[in-house]
Amino acid sequence: MVLEKFITLAFDRLDALFRYVLPGVVVLGVTYAAHPSWFCWYDPSNSHDIFLLAVLTISGGAVVYCVQRFSVHQGLDYISWRWLNKLGKRYRDDLLDAVKKGTGETGIDRHIALRSSQLILLFIFAEATLVFSFSPEPGSVIYRYRCWALTVAAAVLVFAIWQYTLVNDLDRRAGRPETKKSS
Repeated sequence: MVLEKFITLAFDRLDALFRYVLPGVVVLGVTYAAHPSWFCWYDPSNSHDIFLLAVLTISGGAVVYCVQRFSVHQGLDYISWRWLNKLGKRYRDDLLDAVKKGTGETGIDRHIALRSSQLILLFIFAEATLVFSFSPEPGSVIYRYRCWALTVAAAVLVFAIWQYTLVNDLDRRAGRPETKKSS
């Protein structure tokens, strides 16, 4: 019964999971892959260390998410609005219709929030991997597979930018009622 409630809550709030928890997991995971010696203090049998790692994951993830959302994401908002609105208009129209059909009019905002959160997670992964690929610790996973790490990060970044233009368009044109200006 408790597990069922937890699973239901997790699925109901997937967007929050992608926004506040998973970014920290991704950043700490990539950091560990590049600099395992930074985690020499961590002992999985020590509950204090587990608690500290959880705090770092959640607080660090929230900060990274906010920095991403209000810097890179905001810049892409402007670029999409200013120059990319007309590219692939027919495809974007068809995508909007398909999303509306698949989610229903009431579910589209939730769909866009989840999709946007997933997209920001992709950006965070790509950016963290790119940053930590430039000076990884000798012997680390990223050090040994730097070429693969850079290739995957670059591919994810290109994919995320392309997807961003689609999500931005969906968000702007989702059919929400116009807010009336007060006279």
